[in-house]
Amino acid sequence: MKKTFTALLVLPLLFINAHAYGQASQNADLLQIFPTSPEAPHNASAWEATSADGPLQTPVNTNILYYGKESWSRAGNIDASFIDGDVMTHRVTMDGTAPAQDWYAVTLPVPYLINKVVYAHGKNYADGGWFDTSSDKPKIQVQTAPGGAWTDAATIAAYPATGPGNGGGLAQGQTFEIQIEATVVYGVRVVGKPVQVTGKTYAFSSIGELQASYVPRNAALNGTASYSRAGNINASYMDGSFATHRVTMDGTAPAADWYAVTFAKAQPINKVLYAHGKSYADGGWFDTSGGKPKIQVQTSAGGAWTDVATISQYPATTSAGDGGLTDGQAFEVVFDTVQAVAVRVIGKPVQYTGKTYAFSSIAELQASFAPEANALLQATPSYSRAGNIAASYLDGDFNTHRVTWDGTVQTSDWYAATLGLPVTINKVIYAHGKNYADGGWFNASAGKPKIQVQTSAGGAWTDVATLTDYPATTDGNGGGLTQGQRFEVRFDPVSVYGVRVIGTPAHYPGTTFSFSSIGELQAFYDEVDLDNGKWAAGLNERHVYQASIVHRQTADTSWELRLGKGGQIYSLTGPFGEAIPPQSPVTTPRSGGWIDEVIQPVAINRGLNNPDTQFSQSVYDSMAYYIHQAGVYEGKDTTALGRNGFFYSPKLAYGWDASDKSYSMLSWGQQAHIPSIHRSGILYYEKVRDIGDGIIEVTYVISNFGTERIDDITLPWGGVRKSNLPDHVVSDTSGDYTAIGGDFSDPSNRIALDETGGWAAFAQNASNPGSYALGWVFGQDKHYGEDTDFQYAKNTWAWGDANRDDYIVGGVGGNFYLEPGQTMYYRHYWVVGTLADVQDKANALADSVDYGLLDITEANAGLIPLYTISVGGQTILTREPQSGHSPALRTYAKPVAGSKPLFLMQDTTTGAYKLSFDPYEFADKAAFANPYAPSDPQYSTYQNRTLYKQYDGTMAYADLLGFAMPADLADTASYGYVNLYDVVTDRSFYPGPTAAHQTLKVRS
Repeated sequence: MKKTFTALLVLPLLFINAHAYGQASQNADLLQIFPTSPEAPHNASAWEATSADGPLQTPVNTNILYYGKESWSRAGNIDASFIDGDVMTHRVTMDGTAPAQDWYAVTLPVPYLINKVVYAHGKNYADGGWFDTSSDKPKIQVQTAPGGAWTDAATIAAYPATGPGNGGGLAQGQTFEIQIEATVVYGVRVVGKPVQVTGKTYAFSSIGELQASYVPRNAALNGTASYSRAGNINASYMDGSFATHRVTMDGTAPAADWYAVTFAKAQPINKVLYAHGKSYADGGWFDTSGGKPKIQVQTSAGGAWTDVATISQYPATTSAGDGGLTDGQAFEVVFDTVQAVAVRVIGKPVQYTGKTYAFSSIAELQASFAPEANALLQATPSYSRAGNIAASYLDGDFNTHRVTWDGTVQTSDWYAATLGLPVTINKVIYAHGKNYADGGWFNASAGKPKIQVQTSAGGAWTDVATLTDYPATTDGNGGGLTQGQRFEVRFDPVSVYGVRVIGTPAHYPGTTFSFSSIGELQAFYDEVDLDNGKWAAGLNERHVYQASIVHRQTADTSWELRLGKGGQIYSLTGPFGEAIPPQSPVTTPRSGGWIDEVIQPVAINRGLNNPDTQFSQSVYDSMAYYIHQAGVYEGKDTTALGRNGFFYSPKLAYGWDASDKSYSMLSWGQQAHIPSIHRSGILYYEKVRDIGDGIIEVTYVISNFGTERIDDITLPWGGVRKSNLPDHVVSDTSGDYTAIGGDFSDPSNRIALDETGGWAAFAQNASNPGSYALGWVFGQDKHYGEDTDFQYAKNTWAWGDANRDDYIVGGVGGNFYLEPGQTMYYRHYWVVGTLADVQDKANALADSVDYGLLDITEANAGLIPLYTISVGGQTILTREPQSGHSPALRTYAKPVAGSKPLFLMQDTTTGAYKLSFDPYEFADKAAFANPYAPSDPQYSTYQNRTLYKQYDGTMAYADLLGFAMPADLADTASYGYVNLYDVVTDRSFYPGPTAAHQTLKVRS
């Protein structure tokens, strides 16, 4: 099935000027907090950010050589790039010699599927510059393995006839488009004989551009047809014409007919189109009384035929009727990608009533590979109720819809699509139909609509996802839904026979009926390289994955960075392979599942962090004070964590900014050691920005809404995989560097930043400037001494072997005081490339590293309007505008000094929503057993303490509704304020148990 093919392809999807797909952003208004960067994009070429399950495998209609590395048979004396998209600049091979062959190649850091190559001629000169076709025309060759042999893929047949005295009339930049069979390649080149003009002692050629791409097209077009019987009408069914046809009429009556196409070479396909030929008075169709026709494939030459799809949309036909088929009627099916050498349609030819013969017909058979194909396009629809508007929801049209209105009141509606054979999916799109004055939506009060699947033909329906982005609708409130509004969900890949959406239809107050609607239902398989093989045993990357940013430029500077659900950088791959350590196995006490051995900020209160080793590990955990961006350790308090298995810092906002080429996140940081007597009052903001040329900019904003000073901030904590980047170098103030090893536990492996050149690097080979490296640019502590109330000591760089888990540690020790109510930022850089390039770029970037406190006031924080809405018997706050209603209140979009974040939480048992500035208010708690004797000076510190278990799954952190002001800090003289308690009066939602709750101010 699919994995047979995907073993060949592990490809990121790259777009020029692309944007995020899926749910591109959440609460983007909370992310407008980052200081402006001094660094403009360099030579950035391609971008993709994804907010769900990662990049697709194959870029479509995209020149993938734009991301490659050029090479050539000879250097020549004109050396413009031939992968820059400009056909009017060129390179030549003129060096005074006369070899028999010239070539221009582009190799790639990862494989791509291509089927089209474009070669552009450079320029004709009086003494040469073209390929001499006297013996043969130039060819396109491909490399199918890294560094492998070059093999012919096609001849440039349209290249003109040229010779030593004839340039063939070639124009500068003249392009030639060459179709090749779909092939997974690591390289593409053009090769030919350089012209030696009569009387010259040298030969040379030229090139303007070389491009390669994948364009979905009919793989059967150049194939070879075969069929079960010759018949008496024999038009081609591979010519693209639906108006001509072939039949199998030969006077016999076999049990099956088939029409096949054998490809010129093995092809990846996942979509087939069959078109009916023509119905005659005595036959010409498939009889479906014993089953509908099927699509079959051959995966090896002369091998067995296997079913991949049933043409479920083929009408119900009999020996007496064709079910209303029309001439040339097309049926398209989608299935799991398979590497096939042949495809065929097979079915039972109709033996018309009273006839002694049977025959069928075909107009067209096409096969193609579509990187993202809707698996439900030709599924069979079914629904809970027929309704009175009956447009298809499987036709790709989001502007038409079906409803279930039949005059009755029902408590459940569903819309399904079923398939004859299973297909693997991991993404579903549901589109709302239309809101009417009296209904047409799902009522989300008791739960948002769900996506369910059938994993066996006719089997039970099971939940795979909830439409969490569906608005908080009620019977009387359509939640502002617009016609055709789309909702996308992703989940672990599953092989299905059916997909459906199910929910509670709205019963509008005062009516005697309930109904819902649907515009479209689609299902896809997004191939993504979530490679658990490079992580420790028992870890599943899908659990942590939030987003990825991909940059493809040259083999030296290409990279992919992946962010976890807490915002942590858990994967960074480049020419050196995976840089992030493989993590600890889940069976170890330190198991983190990307909680510890990742790149992340960590906030500490040194006075409250009590590493008292006289007690057990569990007691130590409860008294430790390390607020991780990533989340909590999975190997601790496993009983409470068992409900979910992991708890990453709740993400409260995220989004991709295509214009800035950045992905930003906001999360509530967690005390990593659990259960803990300490609370976290830290919000971590993060922006990862692609600068280009292998440079990654990372900006952290850290806001302290708690009651405790933070006095030790690692910015960030991190490290690398020792097996891929075993060497460590530190720069000096001259910009040079020295290789230094050692263990992280050695206190001598610390250096003040102002004693360095502002950077360090982890390298494949510190003695080889051409080896690949990952540079960490941390600056030279430029603001030390300016404000000792903020930065009380020099910041340091620490490094060394962790002596566990293939891990070399690196981190910047930030000696900052972050007082309650304060917000700071820290901007730094990473550089991917050769060690020599890292040195040059890091030296140039060191002064761009910056940090400081942010001055966020009531005047510059911006406002978020909030509305009231009734959900499940509660009146709660929502960001979503409510038709005909003004905002009930406004909150600040940024953390004004001293302000409190408003967390929207949901009880996962009852479904009830809760609002509080204290994220622990409704969390599970337990008493802490004081480990000290009453006579110990520490006893009073740890007596009557509480263990917090916000990670146990009983409370979901659904949203951050902005920031509110304590009464003593609100400037009520300058701005209009009201008490949150007075506006939000539903005490099941906002209990407001203390004076601080009751006097908390929001803008009116």
